[in-house]
Amino acid sequence: MNKKNTERIRVLLENLKEAENNKPFAIVVLEYDSNEFFDKNYSISKWFQKLSNSKSATSGLTNREWFKNIDSGFYKYSVTTDTTQIVLAFSSINPITELDLNVRINKIGPKPKELTIGIQDWELYNLYFTTLFDIKTGTETFGKLKTMDYYEVEILQELIEPDWDF
Repeated sequence: MNKKNTERIRVLLENLKEAENNKPFAIVVLEYDSNEFFDKNYSISKWFQKLSNSKSATSGLTNREWFKNIDSGFYKYSVTTDTTQIVLAFSSINPITELDLNVRINKIGPKPKELTIGIQDWELYNLYFTTLFDIKTGTETFGKLKTMDYYEVEILQELIEPDWDF
């Protein structure tokens, strides 16, 4: 993960924590059997591509259309020979439902061994993002977080953590 992505993710995390941020956010924790996961998916990015861009429809919306509601986000992952864990965090323009998200994830396969979805769940947020920048995991950004100008990120970061010179 490069410095640019790290700063963007830090800004998103800080924005999610801000009380005045009224955008809904979701955290999804998935755990797969690694062999089963990679039998069905060439890579984690291909899995995410199926989730975010497929024409598979649920509740009358394709995943591609549904993902237009996602404002910005990222996913981090860790892979061992036994287990593949993916943690998604994103904010959305309109509220999302746990059931809808659950169905979309299970539809693309394979079915996760464990699936936890938290909507506005600060406890889950704190549990999974204390080790976010651990170098043992990979992290990818998407939505506005991916396309945000680095200059904008620096300005937002300065607002969040001003450089106090005394």
